Amino acid sequence: MGALGWRVVKGTWIFMCGSTLISSKFMLTAAHCSKSPRDSNLVSPVPEIVRLGDKNIIDHVSSELQAAVVDIIDSELCDSLLRPSCSRHWCGVEDHQICAGKLEGGVDACQGDSGGPLQLKMSLPDNQQGSMHFVIGSIVWPENEE
Repeated sequence: MGALGWRVVKGTWIFMCGSTLISSKFMLTAAHCSKSPRDSNLVSPVPEIVRLGDKNIIDHVSSELQAAVVDIIDSELCDSLLRPSCSRHWCGVEDHQICAGKLEGGVDACQGDSGGPLQLKMSLPDNQQGSMHFVIGSIVWPENEE
């Protein structure tokens, strides 16, 4: 997990978005987290969201990395649940999007989590210790899409 931010007056930083470090030189983030021009060339585990911060990022910020297990939600069901959030920026889950969360609520991504990973934790073969994480998406709340 990485963080994107901008340096502001007096040497401080403003945190804007999360990111996923995918190599020693590159990170993956949500498209709306970058201010650069758009490029025309787009290059049975449970998923989890990963974020830096407390459960409620608005009231508290934590230096501890947070993770939450979420469910993949059927796109049609997700559309029906989010239809009241329809705006000029977003109005429905598209083919290239994944809807994830908990139907009962209480577990979700939040402001500032955009760009962070939606990932699957996979165990390594029996003869190896540890696990591997596969990034299957980048966190975006529909209103942030451009």
